[in-house]
Amino acid sequence: RLGRQTVLNTLQILHGALREALNRELVKADVTVGIKIKRERRVDETWTVLTSKEQAELLAACRKQDRPLVAFAIGSGLRAGEIVSLKAEDVHIDDPSPHVIVRHGNRKFGPTKGGKPRRVELFGLALDAAIAWRKGRKTWCAPAEKGVFFQGVRGAVRSEKHVLDWQIWDKARVDSGIKKHFRWHDLR
Repeated sequence: RLGRQTVLNTLQILHGALREALNRELVKADVTVGIKIKRERRVDETWTVLTSKEQAELLAACRKQDRPLVAFAIGSGLRAGEIVSLKAEDVHIDDPSPHVIVRHGNRKFGPTKGGKPRRVELFGLALDAAIAWRKGRKTWCAPAEKGVFFQGVRGAVRSEKHVLDWQIWDKARVDSGIKKHFRWHDLR
């Protein structure tokens, strides 16, 4: 079973191909015209939202060096790709109005999902996490490659698919004692 968006994307490609074939007089009609794809109706939420207590339990279960990164994800709402490609020069935690400029959306420094840079204010958990990371990262990681703020242990750009190594992330999830299933993306 394909997801609705996959079906819509496939239909759009097929419609474009048939429209071109029609223009070249290779077919007599575009059979995709008028096809409607039903909206998905569901009663279950696709996101798993952690309560404040569960967030605290997850952070307590994280290793000391991973805690600021997880806390930043929870507090900032940035996507995984935006976090791993965040440049140190775009992190303004000493500014009178602390913020980050989100310019990139993946580890290859491509654009964000919205296609343009945006400013995200830092306060509370996210600000505390950014300060803690800046303070401790020299003891936890090699110097950052490509100027990233949240570099990996060896200094490299982290993977947006596994911001934390899979075993480390899974261990923190299990050790937190939280029974519901949640993903990194659900931290947003």
